Amino acid sequence: MEVGEPVYLDVYMPAGYRFRTPAVVEWVRPPEAAEPGLPAGIGFQLCGLDTRMRRLIRTFARHRKPMFYVG
Repeated sequence: MEVGEPVYLDVYMPAGYRFRTPAVVEWVRPPEAAEPGLPAGIGFQLCGLDTRMRRLIRTFARHRKPMFYVG
């Protein structure tokens, strides 16, 4: 995937909640760029979230330890 690429994500939340949403790739760290403490991964900007989706994400984020991203 490339930065700026539009995609659709299937998001699975605790307690069986799930939804599909458009998103845009914001950053990519391929396996060869990974370092200790900076794992390979990808970040997305979620687009088109409705009120229910936003509420689910906020509730999840409030109860989860933050992950630190270094671009």
